[in-house]
Amino acid sequence: MEIEELHKAWKELNERVSRNELVHQKQVIEMLSRQKESSLQKMKRLDKIGLFIVSIVFLFSGYEVIFRLKENVHWLPLMAFVILLYVLTSGIISFCLLKKIEKEHNLEEQIKRMLRYRSYVNWTFLISYISILPLVGGFFYYNNNQWFVMVTCILIVVCVIIDYFQYHFFSDKMKELTRINKELMEIKQEEKQ
Repeated sequence: MEIEELHKAWKELNERVSRNELVHQKQVIEMLSRQKESSLQKMKRLDKIGLFIVSIVFLFSGYEVIFRLKENVHWLPLMAFVILLYVLTSGIISFCLLKKIEKEHNLEEQIKRMLRYRSYVNWTFLISYISILPLVGGFFYYNNNQWFVMVTCILIVVCVIIDYFQYHFFSDKMKELTRINKELMEIKQEEKQ
């Protein structure tokens, strides 16, 4: 009789422990999912702010090129307009890629999309800076107003610093999202076993 009671008590204890592990595991999954959503929301918010700012500058640049420089279109404003069009388009594509990452439920596919997004952001930054160099050089060559050149230099430095922090913010968030997805995949694989 004592052996049966001991065996029954052992089964009950074993069931309680397994239930606690399941609850703990569900809490971990929920916490990681919330953390992943929070990171994606922060990235989307920063992308929206960047798109808003670039859109305003793009509209101003478009106004300058189309309405104010009708007769005497100089290559600098036109080149700035084209580069801003590229930056605006790449920002919209970046935002769409983030939305696709958010909608994807398959963790492996989500990791692949995140790696594509990271590669896309790297190439976008590289192409943007390479295309801006001739514009900045031409601007300084044709502009003789020292005050205007100094203010423009300060704005360029501020933009580069903002881009530096934005790039590292996105890079860190992508690493965090990749880590979270890998942890979620491990937990789901453990559940299957």
